[in-house]
Amino acid sequence: MGSGGGGVFCLASLCSRGKCCCSGGKCGGYFAAGCEDGSVRIYRASSGEEGSFPELVSTLPSAGNAILSIAWVTGQSSNDDGGMGGSVLFAGVADGTIRRYDCNTSRVLGAISTGSVLNSSKDSTSVSYRWNSTLRMTVENRGLQEATKVWALAALSDGTVVSGDSLGHVQIWDGMSGTMTQTFDHNESGADVLCLAVSDDENKIFAGGIDPRVQCIQRQCLPPSSSNNQESSPVRKWINAQANRKHTHDVKALAICHKATSQGSNELLVSGSVDTRICMYSAGDFRSSRPKIWYNWPSVSPVSISRKQRVLAVTRDDRVDLYRLEAPPSVNSVTNMRPEARDETKCFLKSLHIKSSFNLVCSTISDDGAFLAVSDASSLYLFSLEFDDENGVIDDVRPSKINLSGKCKQPCTALRFDALGRLICATVDGPIISLQVSPYEVSLEHVFKEHTSGLSASSHHFPVSSLDVSVDGKWLAAGRFASGKGAVHVFTLPTKEGGQYQHWWSVPEMEVPTTSIKFLGRGGAESSLCVGYSSNAFNIFNLE
Repeated sequence: MGSGGGGVFCLASLCSRGKCCCSGGKCGGYFAAGCEDGSVRIYRASSGEEGSFPELVSTLPSAGNAILSIAWVTGQSSNDDGGMGGSVLFAGVADGTIRRYDCNTSRVLGAISTGSVLNSSKDSTSVSYRWNSTLRMTVENRGLQEATKVWALAALSDGTVVSGDSLGHVQIWDGMSGTMTQTFDHNESGADVLCLAVSDDENKIFAGGIDPRVQCIQRQCLPPSSSNNQESSPVRKWINAQANRKHTHDVKALAICHKATSQGSNELLVSGSVDTRICMYSAGDFRSSRPKIWYNWPSVSPVSISRKQRVLAVTRDDRVDLYRLEAPPSVNSVTNMRPEARDETKCFLKSLHIKSSFNLVCSTISDDGAFLAVSDASSLYLFSLEFDDENGVIDDVRPSKINLSGKCKQPCTALRFDALGRLICATVDGPIISLQVSPYEVSLEHVFKEHTSGLSASSHHFPVSSLDVSVDGKWLAAGRFASGKGAVHVFTLPTKEGGQYQHWWSVPEMEVPTTSIKFLGRGGAESSLCVGYSSNAFNIFNLE
């Protein structure tokens, strides 16, 4: 459906900051769209059924310029109207102003004009909600000819309005009188403030923009003597409390979220930047807590290696690149363990292109270099590899595609070969399958489903992101990027000495997500499983 007002530059819901507009009644599902023609259009969300669309219920008076930002505060109407009655909406306009719109209620007996929200009542009358433009706040422009752009708005329950503009200001306004009470410079260069976030207690404001840092503006605490005196409570000023600079480029998005822990719920601030990083801060302890950074590294390693052939396989979006590695030096010393740069063009062997409409998800090469398995979002692909070597140096690779049956070609999220010619596949549907691979035939040997049953929804919905097989081929570990029960499962595999496919054990529940798993021990040593976590810690479990 079209907006009817040109481009839509911003959206706002009447349910904001984790608080529903209904206050225990029926949620109206209202949201507002700021349009290019200067109007704000209010819609009621559809039921979600096929063929249903949001319903336009009101159009606010035009501001004359594009609406760049919206903040909406619910009203205290006694009608069961989903919070619409008495609500206040603030709009940041491209002409450098902030407009306030009030929703007034009245009862009418007859028909009313278009653009009002109707609510039926028991006495055969209707309740009309009409929007009026009641206040205009002008943002300074420092003598520039171009109007200041109000990119971000936030409205607090006490009537305070917070704005972020194109001059790099975070300004505090009295939403009742339209007076600016305080202003803060977000950065020294006067670059734009693009996003705002407000804590649940409305005592902290977070700002980000054309600058790598995230700024925290905090409301001063009341003195102990004034906290008990409700008659004459002093005005609480805002102060520039702290700034974190964990990004390297502009911060374009901020959001408040909550993380459930054993001690309760933690309020967190999340920031996103054009540097592709996501940073997480403790909103309650922004000054002293250490932010967590999610770098733009893939959650699944794109690299696998064949130790026998010394061939490296690197997964790209639409292909797998194969590289040869030089033979290890004969002298075994600590200096030989240091990383050394290699010319990629001299080590390159071949690119194996996959014709598919989807990007590649994962790949792995067998330890002997005989097979290469690749998966995208639609199917699993398997290739046999033949190497041409002259004087002990590989100079070419000849891949041959192996046909797979329907049950064997399911798309996967993680792949792993073992030493007995088996390919372990973590499918996108959840089960883990074991395939017996040969150059001429691939057969399905076993399906693990134990790790998908009896789990909480938060753990079950995370796909298996990593697989590892012990050196002796007896153990298989599967890990999810989750912290709940069932994040890491251990299975037994049949070997030449015997054994069977069996679910063995699951790692106890942890406070932080699992990021990597690896079996330790070689040959006759007892197999131990090392599990790494996002908190930069790891545990080692003895499986015997």
